[in-house]
Amino acid sequence: MTDQNVLHWLGQYRTALEAQIVLLQQLEAAASRQHETTEVRDFGQLAAESDRRDRLTQSLLAIEEGLSAIRRSLAASRSEVESLDEFAAVVASAERPPSSWPRSSRQTGNL
Repeated sequence: MTDQNVLHWLGQYRTALEAQIVLLQQLEAAASRQHETTEVRDFGQLAAESDRRDRLTQSLLAIEEGLSAIRRSLAASRSEVESLDEFAAVVASAERPPSSWPRSSRQTGNL
């Protein structure tokens, strides 16, 4: 694989990871709204939030499915990839949870 191809795949991978993070944040907000609407027994709004959460989950899964081909391509050229500064940047961004996540999630790296 050429350096240009590796850089392309790394860019695609990073973009997909960033999109997943945004979707996870939106899922967290939707779950919170679902909880609130359950407490006030607003079942119409609960159904709408449930539909939104389903769409977000489908989008997240679609991105994950697309990432499998990128991961295989990058894994096939692992020694080339690991030596690039761009790889280190992707790894760092993947390991750093967004500041909007709850403090306990940021400390443990889990949602």
